[in-house]
Amino acid sequence: MHTCTASVVHSHARNLLITAAHCITGTGDGYVFVPGYRNGIAPLGSWTVISAYATPQWMTGHDEQADIAFLVVAPQRIGGRLRQIEDITGAYTLAKAPVAGIRVTVPAYALGSDDQPVTCTARVYYTDGFPAFNCNPYPSGTSGAPWLARQGHTWAVVGAIGGLHQGGCLSWTSYSAAFGAGTLRAAAAAEKGRHASPFPPIGSSGC
Repeated sequence: MHTCTASVVHSHARNLLITAAHCITGTGDGYVFVPGYRNGIAPLGSWTVISAYATPQWMTGHDEQADIAFLVVAPQRIGGRLRQIEDITGAYTLAKAPVAGIRVTVPAYALGSDDQPVTCTARVYYTDGFPAFNCNPYPSGTSGAPWLARQGHTWAVVGAIGGLHQGGCLSWTSYSAAFGAGTLRAAAAAEKGRHASPFPPIGSSGC
């Protein structure tokens, strides 16, 4: 697996993450999610992934518009109770792709950033059907980072760094797959615990 960014999205089972599909190889079993990591400290612990799901379009053809994966996380016993990741961290709602012009905030972890998260708020535009934003730097490690938009009193994930050229060839321009019905179906499959097929080997970004 690449070192990538993931975030918790709301599900009935309260155990779901979202990231970029190009971050995953195999079944995802054994990957580790460390929420709130900073300066070498994991304030909310480390959580183990047990399965991963993507759309058929990604699994059979690495369709860049399907570069989204959902990860199921194992519970932990905390204070004598079995707890799910969402019980500890809270979660964002999952929504469809943003309209052009909307502002998104994108928290991420960049390799070589001295364990410091990076974040930026920028306006969305579209390139060849892919949502995009400009802000520097979002280098390796930021793939899968959530694009957060305000929806009423909550934050919704409307994108995740990936898509065109696996997120972009330049550190100051980032892309996402355009979330749609396929994205929601992949999340539903993960929630229902359907059989997860191994992800295919990661191809070239084309950069």
